[in-house]
Parts: sequence; C-alpha cells; structure tokens
Amino acid sequence: MFFKKKSKESAILVNLEHIKALIKPDEVVLFETIDADHYYQSLFIFDLQERLHDPSSANLPFELKVFESILVSVGYGLRDQLQKLSPKVLSLLRKLETNRIDRDTLFSILDLSKKLTKYNFFLSLSLSFYLKNQFFFELIQFL
Repeated sequence: MFFKKKSKESAILVNLEHIKALIKPDEVVLFETIDADHYYQSLFIFDLQERLHDPSSANLPFELKVFESILVSVGYGLRDQLQKLSPKVLSLLRKLETNRIDRDTLFSILDLSKKLTKYNFFLSLSLSFYLKNQFFFELIQFL
C-alpha cells in the first residue's frame, strides 16, 4: 500500500515495531511482514489518511506527516505493551518482597527485564529520531 504526494530525491527507511516503511518525499511504501500486528497497522493507515487530508497540517512536509503517524502508531503499541507488562512486574516485585527467590522468579525477572529494555530502546529511538527530523524539516522550511 502506498500514498503519493510531490517529488524530491531522498528517502527514510523505517523499521519500528509493527511498521516497516520507506518514506519518500512523494510517497510512502508500507511493507507487510509476518510478525506484524495488523490491528496497529490498520490504526496507522487510518491515522495517516487523516493526517494527509487534514487542512490544518497543509504546511507540513509529506514526510513529516507520515513519520508523525508512524511514531504515534508505534507509541500506542508500546503503551499497550507497557500496560501488559506492568501487572507482571508488580506481581514479581511483590513476590520478591517475601524474600523467596527461586529459579522461576529469577527467570521471570530476566524475561521482564529484556522486554522492558526493548520497550525503553524503541521509545528513546523513536523520540530522538523524531526530534532530529523535526529540526531538519523546520530548517528546510526556514531556508
């Protein structure tokens, strides 16, 4: 699936969580993957269509609208993952308060630690990439 707009010579390749896309100045190409969550992909496409047709964001470059939609979609996915992980972490912490640490508890800690590290990595990566591109697009509009 792709959306088109205007034409320039550059592209941004995005591989974040459930979205794999190639963002060009005049189009976005979405790649379907086996492990993708179709629910979040559908929400992303709906949000993208809304942003592209929103007259209040007419002055924003096409690439920024697309990338903003990607970050919003990835953010919602990460928020939902965190909401699923939080009860598990709290349960595990309560278990640790009883001073009964067994092998299963340690494996659970390791598993949750990996998931939380992944969550933190994607969140910081998304934020830093967005801020860098926001600055870039504002600089282009200024020039």
